[in-house]
Amino acid sequence: IHGSVGIEDRAKRFGHLPALVMFVGKRGVGKDRYARALERALFDHGKHAYFIDGTNVLMGVDHDLTVDATQAELVRRFGEVAHLLLTSGAILVSTTNAIGLADHSSVQALIGATPSLAIEVDPTGRSTAPCDLRISGSETDAEVVTKVIALLRQKQVMG
Repeated sequence: IHGSVGIEDRAKRFGHLPALVMFVGKRGVGKDRYARALERALFDHGKHAYFIDGTNVLMGVDHDLTVDATQAELVRRFGEVAHLLLTSGAILVSTTNAIGLADHSSVQALIGATPSLAIEVDPTGRSTAPCDLRISGSETDAEVVTKVIALLRQKQVMG
C-alpha cells in the first residue's frame, strides 16, 4: 500500500534517492562511530538521513524472539524495517553484528532495487568478503565520510 507521495517526489524534496549504507565488521572495530559520523554529515548537508543499529531492531520488533531465533529471521525483520524507512526516502545508515557481509544479499533482496553499500571495517586487513569499501578502522571520521559520500554519488544516489 502506497501513499500519494512517490519516490520521485521524495527524491526531489530531499535531493537524493533512498539508499542503505551498512557498516559491518566485528564488535569494537569502530562501525558505530563511522556510521554516526556519516549520518551527521548527511543531515548537516540537508539530507534525509537516519541511523539504525541492529540493537534498535532487537529492542523493538525482535523483542519477542528467543535466544534460539534463526539468523534468517533476524535478517528478515531487519530488512523489513529497513524497507519501511527506505520508502520514506531516507539514506539509512546501519550497523549491526547480527547481519554481516554474508547476509547483505539477503537484506538487498528485501529492499529491492534500492541502492545499498556495504562498508567493512577490518583492522586485520585479511577479509576477502565482497564489499563496496573496506577500511581498517584507523581512518578519521572525515576520511570515511568523504569516501562513502563519493560512493553514494558514484551510485547516483545523490549529486
